[in-house]
Amino acid sequence: MRSGRFFSLILSLILIVTASSMTAGCLADSDHDILWDAADEAITAHRNSLDSYLLVYTIGVDLWNIELSGETVNTRTLRTQVQREEAFIRELEAKHLAMTRHVSAFSDYTMQMEGSRKEWAEEVAWDLRLYDEEMWTAQVALKGRLGSMHQYLDLADQGAYASAEAMMYLENANELSGDAAGAIARADAAYARAASRYAEGHFPKIHLV
Repeated sequence: MRSGRFFSLILSLILIVTASSMTAGCLADSDHDILWDAADEAITAHRNSLDSYLLVYTIGVDLWNIELSGETVNTRTLRTQVQREEAFIRELEAKHLAMTRHVSAFSDYTMQMEGSRKEWAEEVAWDLRLYDEEMWTAQVALKGRLGSMHQYLDLADQGAYASAEAMMYLENANELSGDAAGAIARADAAYARAASRYAEGHFPKIHLV
């Protein structure tokens, strides 16, 4: 009898421990999903803000090219365009800060994970951080571009719109545009990898041999 009660007690303890472990695992996965969803939503909001800026940027490029093709430059019109772009950049900065917080929260959580899923989660977090870093690089480049355009307009107001120094600022603006485009492409690739890896973590692929 005592032996039976003993084994019954052991079995009950095993079931309790197993249930607790399963519950803890589910909670961990749930927390992870919540953090991923928050980061993903913030990244989407940031990318939408960037797309809005790029639309204004494209309109601005056309406007600048029209002005630069003439004999004189309407600096007032171009300054207004630069100021419009700066307003969109400020909105983009706010979205970036929010996105960084969520990416950091996801990344910090993965460092606390244990077991086989830790490596998978860290790879996802790595690519999310890379997206964050590359988009910051793009943002800095775009702000620098606008700074160069301001410098050009200052010279244009003095009548030196065709001077070597003025041309240097325009060339610098173009270089920074290229830097931003490269960073955005790298960021998008990093996010695509993160999303793919996250999906594979939930639905692992099994290859028969």
